[in-house]
Amino acid sequence: VWSFLIEVMTFLNKGCYLIDCKQVQCIRAYVAQQPDELSLEKADLLLVHQQTSDGWTEGTRVSDGERGWFPNSHIDLIVSHQARLRNLKERQRITQNENDRS
Repeated sequence: VWSFLIEVMTFLNKGCYLIDCKQVQCIRAYVAQQPDELSLEKADLLLVHQQTSDGWTEGTRVSDGERGWFPNSHIDLIVSHQARLRNLKERQRITQNENDRS
């Protein structure tokens, strides 16, 4: 359990804390227009690092750890605590599999 928490905190790169980290799901694909933006596919899960007042969110995609900005109009907030925990566990599983192959 502790190794999981340490890995998650490292993954989050101090962008948010495990307990209060917002998560969002992509509801409409988005193609990045700038180098700091993140292209999204429908159903992508993302951990939120920050949001701006002009409608942008910076986040990390759970499936591959890629980080970037994307418009709020393409995402929905995940409000279920259980769903957020399940998503973090899935990220940990993916990371562990990548480490095992290295």
